[in-house]
Amino acid sequence: METGAGGITVKFINTGAERSDSLLETSVGDITVYIAPDVAISVRASVDLGNGHHITSDFSDIHIASEGNPYGPRTLNAEGKLNGGGPLLKVRTTTGDICIKRANQ
Repeated sequence: METGAGGITVKFINTGAERSDSLLETSVGDITVYIAPDVAISVRASVDLGNGHHITSDFSDIHIASEGNPYGPRTLNAEGKLNGGGPLLKVRTTTGDICIKRANQ
């Protein structure tokens, strides 16, 4: 899923069907991802212009880091494997926040 400007909200649940890699991307906007507790997935997220923006996660297996300094261009990254990992979920925004939340089934 991709949008030039605007937010994205999605929910990943385990349906038992075959799964493949996913891409969620927006130039300007926030991305919120809900992931059910039983979904095995590998997550890679980034905010290109991270000054004033955040990546947050309800999952301790997703590690968040930043590159750059507080006063210049800064990039935010998050990466981790949930339930041993699985298909890649790539989440990217140029300017916006990324929230990775535990979904209630």
